[in-house]
Amino acid sequence: MIPLFLLIFYIPVTKWVSPEGSIPLTYTQYISQNLPKPFEYEKKYRSLNRSSNIILILCEKELSNALEEEINEYIQTLESKNWEVILYEVNGGTPEELKEFITEIFQSTWAELDLVFMIGKLPVAWFQLIDDWDNDGERDEDDWYEEFPCDLFYEDIDGFWADSLKKAGDNLIPGHDGIYDTHSGSIYPEITVSRLYPVSSFSSQDIPLFKNYFKKLKKYREKTDTLLHRALLYIDDDWRYWASEYSHDMEELFEERTVISDPEETIASDYKNRLSQNYKWVSVFAHSSPHVHGFKYNNGNSWSWIYASEIPSIDPKAYFYNLFACSNCRYVETGYMGGKYILAPSYGLSAVGSAKTGSMLFFYDFYHAMASGRTVGEALKEWFRKRDLTQPWQRSWFYGITLLGDPSLSPIEEPPQGIEETIAEKYKNNPVLFGFKFKKEIPSEIKIYSPDGRLIKKANSPFYIQLPNKGVYFYEYQLKGKTFKGKIVSF
Repeated sequence: MIPLFLLIFYIPVTKWVSPEGSIPLTYTQYISQNLPKPFEYEKKYRSLNRSSNIILILCEKELSNALEEEINEYIQTLESKNWEVILYEVNGGTPEELKEFITEIFQSTWAELDLVFMIGKLPVAWFQLIDDWDNDGERDEDDWYEEFPCDLFYEDIDGFWADSLKKAGDNLIPGHDGIYDTHSGSIYPEITVSRLYPVSSFSSQDIPLFKNYFKKLKKYREKTDTLLHRALLYIDDDWRYWASEYSHDMEELFEERTVISDPEETIASDYKNRLSQNYKWVSVFAHSSPHVHGFKYNNGNSWSWIYASEIPSIDPKAYFYNLFACSNCRYVETGYMGGKYILAPSYGLSAVGSAKTGSMLFFYDFYHAMASGRTVGEALKEWFRKRDLTQPWQRSWFYGITLLGDPSLSPIEEPPQGIEETIAEKYKNNPVLFGFKFKKEIPSEIKIYSPDGRLIKKANSPFYIQLPNKGVYFYEYQLKGKTFKGKIVSF
């Protein structure tokens, strides 16, 4: 049997395909269309209640007034779910200025900030690399240069990012070109950033779509417009051998799954029909670009296409998408596919995918976290923190991973039956003593970990935890065969 770490290298990479021969927007083109303006921000709201679950909403100034009613209603819903909300109106700025601003808020909340929801055309950090898909440290014919939006820049609060190299033909040489290419130090995300980025050239053109997006959010939260709790996995030819594994990875999250992987069945017309068949979750595996999916047929000799521009008229019946599809979440491209999915007329709320070639692997870590009660944003952070980003092949696959839509959503409507906990209540007269309370069932023990992952304490009922020092800690326990994880902050 081939070891898993070697088997990964046999998985075909998602590649850019386009019937029109389109090519990716470059950093230079992006900058010419989005010249930086002075950085301005204004605090609009902060919840009175304090919670260990904090979400920061950053709304582009051009959209702030137009979406005021929708965002206020959204905040009320979040607060009813025990989220503490911080809202700022933002205008202009560089990626560095925006990151510094986010970092200050992260530090001011004692590292309890989990999610950042960016609404509108906020600054975009770019990264560049030479892909190394086989991890051999050598430039092979299947390795290529890429530059792409990289939201990991914002998510990794304490890592070191540098622009040390510049493009020279299809290579990188010493120099500066405005694109990050070096990421070192502590390289793992402390928060998750999600985007509601326009599909049109200007934010104002998408105001009706954004208003409708928040209307769909309300319906989903209120459960007045639900879809069947089942998933569609639509797997084109190059990944059909892994179809059963991909389905198994999703089993905890969706017991009912439809898997389509026959090479002659996975074509554009069939996919369009299935998008109208009522699935809460859709995972599509296809070579793509920001504007199309390409599906092979005729023994891989022919292509069929579905265009991003078709998505609004198809109006898919799905809320969540995992787009294992090259550059589908490359949001800097006008009319990008990921945006079309989540801004569709009736459904569409969240999509995870890549802004470059490659996409997500190790799906189980992502789905299991949501099955354990994590939001899609929290689950993505847990997934990222389990990757070895020091490996060149993992950077090639994963550095473009992007989340679109509300990061506080969950595809499961209720927590696991019989389990409802109030975690980490701090005792006022002892700043490092915490208590855990459970309803109905209780675990046999709770494990406490330091920020670097070391197990430092095991606790048994009644679950009073005396922490050694002030700072951030993580807990883990099991109930009904599921693992639950979270964060506590001692100060």
